[in-house]
Amino acid sequence: MTTALFDMSAGLSPATSFFFQVVFAATAVTIASGAMAERTKFSGYLIFAAAMTAVIYPVVVHWTWGGGLIAQINIGDAVYSDFAGSGVVHMTGGVAALVGAYLVGPRKGKFAPDGSARAIP
Repeated sequence: MTTALFDMSAGLSPATSFFFQVVFAATAVTIASGAMAERTKFSGYLIFAAAMTAVIYPVVVHWTWGGGLIAQINIGDAVYSDFAGSGVVHMTGGVAALVGAYLVGPRKGKFAPDGSARAIP
């Protein structure tokens, strides 16, 4: 049951709510970008960012903030709540970083046998 006290959009314009979600989606993408740094081309990162902000992030946010699957889980009298958004945003970015780093693989050739760093084009 949602009351005005806990409704994130109470009194906000649609543009304000949209900007709020855009900033959080961008934050989730930048969390994942650090895990794949120096191992992806910029064009690949743009494709990842588009998929993350257009598909992955909205689905996860709906599951938690939009009354979806996670929002409906009750354990006794406790329900999931994430007022500031840090749980949803950081979990989404962290899981994307883990999957992205796994798919991209290690930085092969980054270090020489003596331990010095090599430039990777």
